[in-house]
Amino acid sequence: MNQQNMARATGVVLLTAAVCAFPYALIVKALNTNFSYLSIGVGLAVGFAAHKVGKASGIAIGIVAALATFAASLLGDCLAIKWVLADTYGFDITLTEARHAVRPMSYLIFAIGGFVAFGAAGGRRELRERSAASGAGRFTPDMMGQHAVAQAIPPAWPPAATDAVPAQPEVPWGTYETPVASPAPTPDGVTPDAPTPAAPTPPTASLE
Repeated sequence: MNQQNMARATGVVLLTAAVCAFPYALIVKALNTNFSYLSIGVGLAVGFAAHKVGKASGIAIGIVAALATFAASLLGDCLAIKWVLADTYGFDITLTEARHAVRPMSYLIFAIGGFVAFGAAGGRRELRERSAASGAGRFTPDMMGQHAVAQAIPPAWPPAATDAVPAQPEVPWGTYETPVASPAPTPDGVTPDAPTPAAPTPPTASLE
């Protein structure tokens, strides 16, 4: 966006905001109540005028539109307070004095209207495009280091062949033998033969 388009769009934004301040005040005065949500409509009108009439869009004109919307909404609220007090109570106050009567919640709604104007003027779209362009295809040094570490460390499973536990042979049921203790060697260094287990004595029948 060149400087000529920016200057033209800025003029359109300021003119639209100034024009919207008076309908804002008239509507609030007619309703005789605080209706700050009209700021969202002001934001839509200002952002649309910057984009369509001013032929400009982006972050810069979006910021101008947001500030203009906030100022127009505040001006409209102050005008409404001034007119209502003049018609109802006969008080003639200035806009500066009327500004002190604006509710704190209204400032928050004015900020929301400015955010709406920023988006309608193309500010959010440019932010998304910049974010996508800066994050697409980026390979940072941190990612390179993580890739190298992942290649250097072998997977924990399955285990290597050297770490495998050899399979134990299966022993058939009933083939277990009771171990027999080996006799201790004699002082001469001769190990005596293992004692032969005694054969079981068959039972004898008793004659009575």
